[in-house]
Amino acid sequence: QYLDHEQALADFASILYSLQENRSAYDSKIIAFGGSYGGMLSAWFRFQYPSLVTGAIAASAPIFAFLGEGFEFYENGGNDYWKAVTHTAGPRCADRIRSAFVTLMAYKSMKDLASTYGLCEKPVNVLDVALWVANVFDTLAMGSFPFRSNYLTDNPAYYLPAYPMKAACSAALAESEDIGALFAAASVFYNVSQQEKCFKIPKTTGSKSNDRFSGKLWTYQWCKSMLPEEFYFTMNGKDDMFFKYNDPFSVEQVSKACSKAIKGLKTDPLKIRKRYGSPPQFLGSVSRIVFSNGLLDPWHTGSVTSISPEQQTRDLHVLNIPSGAHHVDLMFTNPGDAPDVTAARKQQVQIISSWLDSSDELSAIA
Repeated sequence: QYLDHEQALADFASILYSLQENRSAYDSKIIAFGGSYGGMLSAWFRFQYPSLVTGAIAASAPIFAFLGEGFEFYENGGNDYWKAVTHTAGPRCADRIRSAFVTLMAYKSMKDLASTYGLCEKPVNVLDVALWVANVFDTLAMGSFPFRSNYLTDNPAYYLPAYPMKAACSAALAESEDIGALFAAASVFYNVSQQEKCFKIPKTTGSKSNDRFSGKLWTYQWCKSMLPEEFYFTMNGKDDMFFKYNDPFSVEQVSKACSKAIKGLKTDPLKIRKRYGSPPQFLGSVSRIVFSNGLLDPWHTGSVTSISPEQQTRDLHVLNIPSGAHHVDLMFTNPGDAPDVTAARKQQVQIISSWLDSSDELSAIA
């Protein structure tokens, strides 16, 4: 019952107040940092506790990927997300993958699919397989780091290669057979250990499925506030490299599934809209936040990627990083870092320094 973003912010505030008291540091300035969900928390922390935090760095923070009046993200069903994944893959890879998905979606025998491509059991339907493969490209677009990384693997001993999307595309393009191309790409992520004997396809579709809600901790947070979840964004196979998929974002359906996954849990699909306002209202109510976005990362489509001149006067900043992946600017420096990533980090340091040196009224108001 305490696993809620507002409770998390209250906990952070309590810890910081305690540190200030124990160290007699009430006048010390505090900067909030966060990436992804943590980036959303960082921005919201500045909104809710402006007298406590002087400024915030919100990296890869999709604070606009919510439901409600004024949120444009869902106007096209969230398809911009999958278009961004496609852009990261590149046109040649996208054409190959799109064609392969056409073949996969027409596949009839799930038994043959399982035996031919090393699945642990016969899948329920071809859509489950297609979503399983699509998740690879979604994940690798996020993780398009210029260095080996275990950030997105389930085991810290296993590392994805540098620019893993390129590795998956190369594997797919090397295959002459369509479905083989998809499984070759999928293996870059799902067989990162090089030890998998078969692939388990999660049951993500159908009324009897609960695999989508199998992660209890994240499910609770997601359901409570309807946090962004990529498989409720539509695909069409035209603007993106996938297939026609319009998993109906039915509030009633999702609420029912959430209540089933966690007994008695009530969802509030407009919670974020009611708490923080529409995007223009939120940006008109805050100051001293840096929103950084890696443009290889599809989550930038739900993030703050532009601000008005008036908003700039309140020390709001946007750093769009063309070569950047998911909050790469908050990671340790690496010899492979692109110049624009290095430049973004330097800009953040300069902005933070100006906040720490300033004594104007913006430090105490959102």
